[in-house]
Amino acid sequence: MTQLRRRAKQIRSLEERMADQAAKLKEQANQLPPGKDREVLLKRARIAETGVGTFARLARKA
Repeated sequence: MTQLRRRAKQIRSLEERMADQAAKLKEQANQLPPGKDREVLLKRARIAETGVGTFARLARKA
């Protein structure tokens, strides 16, 4: 018998969630001393911000 997958209805847009994640990652990174862990968090924040910027550019073209 196959099992159905649970699906969650997203209330906020992907763009909003990515912007929030970027802000949280930056906040966490600012609490760490300089080093590899901090750089990893900052890199993840930059990637999320790039995604938000991509959404904005695509929205203007549409």
